[in-house]
Formats: sequence, C-alpha cells, structure tokens
Amino acid sequence: MIAGDTIVESKYSIDTSEGLVRLQVWGELRADGLIRLMAQVGADPRHRVDMCAIIDLREAHGDWDYSEIQRLRDYVARVAAPEFRPQQRRWAAIVSPGTLVAAAHVLIVITDSVAEHIRMQLFEDGQTALKWVRAGQMARELDASAVIA
Repeated sequence: MIAGDTIVESKYSIDTSEGLVRLQVWGELRADGLIRLMAQVGADPRHRVDMCAIIDLREAHGDWDYSEIQRLRDYVARVAAPEFRPQQRRWAAIVSPGTLVAAAHVLIVITDSVAEHIRMQLFEDGQTALKWVRAGQMARELDASAVIA
C-alpha cells in the first residue's frame, strides 16, 4: 500500500466465523495510509460492519500531528455513523512504545464521543488484545439473547 510518499507494508485477514479482522502494519504509518487500509478492509466482500478488529502496530512507526489524528477520527466517526451501528464493536491495537502510541491514545480520547459504538484499547501483546475482543463479543451475544428471550 502507498501512503503519501511512503510505502506501507500491511496485510489483513478476515475470519467471518469469528467476526474478526486482523491487520498487521510495518514501517512508517501515516493517518491517510491507515484510512486507506481500513477502507480496503471495509470494501472486502467478507467484511461485515459488526466485526471487531485487532491491528498489530508493533513494527510500525509514525510521528502524527493533531490534524492527522483528527482526519482518522473523522473517518472512524463516518464508519461508525448511526446507519452502521448494529452493535458495539471492539478495536484493539497491539503497540510498542513510541510516538505512534501517543497518537493512538489521543485518537481514543477524541473518538469516544463521536463513535460510541466502537471501543478502542491499546495492548502490549496479542493474547490480551484477543481476550478483550472476545469478551466484548461474548457480551454482545448475551445482550442479543436477552433481547430475544
């Protein structure tokens, strides 16, 4: 994937039975590159709007300014618009220390009020991220079965 003048290496997989998107990014990551990657995943015929996601950013780096974080927040708000809010979704990011983590923290704070059906959290390891995502999926299933009953 090309993000601005930088080539961002990435891959993703979609597990329709788990309702989970897994992404991995290497190299310099800019907000526009992440938005393009998210749009690519969203356009994949296997993708559903109710899916949770785990993105591995441990090998990515970037020094984002506030305007980039706002662009990403605006994109997330669009994909979390009322017509796309079937249920709460969890998006987990696996990160290593660095400036990208600081940008992710700011993104989470400023996105919370505009994308209330998407919960985002940062993790240092994949197992903890997966447990958190699955706990959210189980809670959704319990809520759905309580509505049916």
